[in-house]
This record gives sequence, structure tokens and C-alpha cells, in this order.
Amino acid sequence: MYQVINADGSQGDSVSMDVLVAWAQAGRINSATIILDAVQGTSIAAGSIPDLMGKFAPPPPMHAVQHHVVHDSAPPPSGTLARTGMTLSIVVACFAVVGLLPCLGWMNWFTLIFGGITNILCWAALLTEGKVEAYRNKAIVGLVITFLAIFFGGIRLVLGAGCV
Repeated sequence: MYQVINADGSQGDSVSMDVLVAWAQAGRINSATIILDAVQGTSIAAGSIPDLMGKFAPPPPMHAVQHHVVHDSAPPPSGTLARTGMTLSIVVACFAVVGLLPCLGWMNWFTLIFGGITNILCWAALLTEGKVEAYRNKAIVGLVITFLAIFFGGIRLVLGAGCV
């Protein structure tokens, strides 16, 4: 009787050589699997057991594995849109703050123009890079900052205070 030593060191149930051969042919064990001979009390690699030599299922071809990897994994997003949107949203917020000062109300036009551009950029980042948590968070923060800046810039334009 034989026992398969699992990767975590635990021992499987006692099985006969016929079962080990069937497992080798099915790919359940390979030549590096450690087998304990319960009768002799010795451990040996399955590939060194004469009855198992030549019985192991062939490994999958490399081109099939590479083909699978190419189709299932997409390249990670670069985060460029999210980082750019976050940076521009801070610039737009600065325009809005400066535009609140007397005689600098014209800065609010920049707030509205660049704010609209930044909103589009942040939405694009959410749609294309939003699967990565860090980029999604940057895009959302950029949207919030830009919306607030546009809101305050719009109020300043509506109130339209000139130089005092």
C-alpha cells in the first residue's frame, strides 16, 4: 500500500499501485509527487518508482498555456487619465478660489471651461481605468473637486461683483 504526501505535508489515504498508475495517467500525480511506501516506511518521488515510469500524463503544451494567458489577461490600465484628471481638478479649484477675489472674477470663466474639460477627463478615467481602485478613487475625487469648483465659479459669475 502507498500514500501520497500532499504539498502541505499531510498524508492521503492508502492506495494500491493500480490506483497510483491510474492517477499518474489522469494527471493527478506527477513524477515529483512524493509517495510513501507504507510497507517499507520509505518516501520516494513517484518518478523513481519502476511501476510508474512512463505512466505520467504529458504536461500541457506551452503554446496552449501562453495562448490562454494572452486571451484572459488584459494589460493593466496606466492610470494616466485619472492622474491627469486629479491634477487638472486641483488647478480648476485654484481658478475658482482666485476667482472669488474682487477684480479677478474673470478667473471663473477659466473655472467653467477647464472644469468642463476636467469632468470629461475624469468620466473617461472612470470608464476606462475604473477597475483599479486607486485610479477610480482619483477620478472620483477629481470629479467632486471639479463639481465644487464649477459650482462656486458659477455662483461668482451670477453674482458678478466687480472691483471695489
